[in-house]
Amino acid sequence: MKWFLKVKPGDKLQSRPEWNNTERPSNQLINPVEVLRVTEAQSQSGMLFTVRTRNGMTRELDAGWFIEPNAKVSGVPPQD
Repeated sequence: MKWFLKVKPGDKLQSRPEWNNTERPSNQLINPVEVLRVTEAQSQSGMLFTVRTRNGMTRELDAGWFIEPNAKVSGVPPQD
């Protein structure tokens, strides 16, 4: 099972560095970022996470923009 299928609102994740490296400072994420909502979607991974950017706006980002969490930090088990 893919790790991102177990993510729930309130979990904290680290974004992949590529996100902040390619976005304007106001759209960057402050890590760890809290997941506000989880939505199934027709996207690369099939799952979108709603998170808050540095400027306080919310964005829906594909789960692929995030790194598999450490279970001790977020409570989300690693991928099997």
